[in-house]
Amino acid sequence: MRNNIGFTLIELMVVMILIGILAALSIVLLDPAGLIRKGNESAMRTNLTQVTSAVVVCIAARREVDSSNCNSVSALSIKNPNGPTNAVYDIHDDPALRNSEDGYVQIAAQLNNCTMLAKVMNNLGLWNYLGNNYKSGEIYVGPDCMINK
Repeated sequence: MRNNIGFTLIELMVVMILIGILAALSIVLLDPAGLIRKGNESAMRTNLTQVTSAVVVCIAARREVDSSNCNSVSALSIKNPNGPTNAVYDIHDDPALRNSEDGYVQIAAQLNNCTMLAKVMNNLGLWNYLGNNYKSGEIYVGPDCMINK
């Protein structure tokens, strides 16, 4: 009698095919690129929230209707938002409305196709974007952002 120790070639190939199928499914289901994008957008939203909060505090603390005092990172006494890579942040106000109740500071962030926007009104009231009303300081997240999905 012959003593067979080990696996046959067919058994090894079946196991390798099963491992390949499981690996392919995990890549499709986990979507590493999508997870990285969601993480970057989440970091961008966190940065936008921090800057927006600083603008709200600045406008409330100064108790004046002049958004030019709160329209830059240096005026807010905060450091520039860092990360994610390639994210672009913009803080500005409308010079025509600086000294009015309708004045605002707009904070925008852009990463790839994802746009996020917040406005802080001088009167801390509501602002309108694409037909929707938002509270002063509330963040609009664009439809192309992965964190919406």
